[in-house]
Amino acid sequence: MSRKKKNDFWDDVDDEKVASYDSPEEEGEAEAEEEWSAFKSTPVKVILRIFLMIACIVSLVSGYVIYQYVQDRYAGGSYSPDFFDSASFADQYSSSVDQITGLLGAMEADSEITKDGNEELLTTMVENYMGKDTNFSFIIQDKDHYTIVSSGDDAKDRIESSTHYALITYTGGKLDVKTSLADNLLDESGWLEKFARTKGEYIIYTAVDNDLTYQDAYYTARQSFDRMGSYFGVAKIVGIAALVIFIICLIFCIIATGQKKGYDGVYLSFWDRVFTEPALIVMIGVAAVLIWAVRHFMAMDGNMMHAAAAALGTLLRLKPVLQIQGEKLDAYSKCRTYKIAKTTMLSAIDRDIRERFRLEGHPEDYVIAAAYTGSVEDAQVWLEEIRAYRAEFLVADS
Repeated sequence: MSRKKKNDFWDDVDDEKVASYDSPEEEGEAEAEEEWSAFKSTPVKVILRIFLMIACIVSLVSGYVIYQYVQDRYAGGSYSPDFFDSASFADQYSSSVDQITGLLGAMEADSEITKDGNEELLTTMVENYMGKDTNFSFIIQDKDHYTIVSSGDDAKDRIESSTHYALITYTGGKLDVKTSLADNLLDESGWLEKFARTKGEYIIYTAVDNDLTYQDAYYTARQSFDRMGSYFGVAKIVGIAALVIFIICLIFCIIATGQKKGYDGVYLSFWDRVFTEPALIVMIGVAAVLIWAVRHFMAMDGNMMHAAAAALGTLLRLKPVLQIQGEKLDAYSKCRTYKIAKTTMLSAIDRDIRERFRLEGHPEDYVIAAAYTGSVEDAQVWLEEIRAYRAEFLVADS
């Protein structure tokens, strides 16, 4: 009895189909004939991924410079280009007060040094703690206003001529500070903690020279402050350019990922796996920090919020209608045209007459005033419109 021979795989494959498969040499020829594409070019992928990381790093550095610039100048709660309103100045001032508390501790530890005949030793101690020839002046008195020590014979004159001063009174375990500086620039809680370590009660007059003539720590801090302003101007331009380059490179890398010359499927090479994800994560972090910083500083400074709203209104061609309630300026409405804005203001006048001031029946006792900053012709037209709308009231221009 004969047995049927078992078929193997190749018995079921057509010879013509086998012949139709390209040999390695033929595949190479087909690959050579394929049209060149930047998305499938490994050198282009490598170069653009390097550019991607460079742009990411530049954007990160620029964002840091911008953040430091804004944070330093918003330390007082509102934007100020003045060094004496900056966080840099506040940090240096706090450092000077720390030095004073250290000097107080040293004098309390050696009570003989403040007695008559030891002036030279006391001067040496003051120079050791506070430095020599500085822009910071001080006078330390006891609770009875007896002067214990000062920064020099000219301390009184320098303090009185300065516009950047602080009177620090520590009595009964409490700290009181009267100053020309912004309150949130001063670390009063930290000062209280340091004064609590001393044994006496003191009245301390402090000030920083307006001109910063001595080359001390304050002088160096102002130089750094000014340099940061120059860096900020460069960082704005370079940061925006780097961000644009990053976005272009990122789009290219996303499209090119998985593409390979001579390969129709998805092929992830080494260069498809590196740089893109880390760069994207870093840029998302930078964007998140910048968004938080903008929201934080806008919340600190109402002027910045109004400026941002005004910029948006200009972009959208909105005509804002404002109102003053007490001493606060607020937005009343936003209109798309001047005609609608005028109608809105007339309606607001009518509502205030009836509901807010209740002037109905006594128009002779009140005046509607209209001010203008544009052309006289437009202002005259506006006055006539108000007079026509509320003829019973006297409408005066200003």
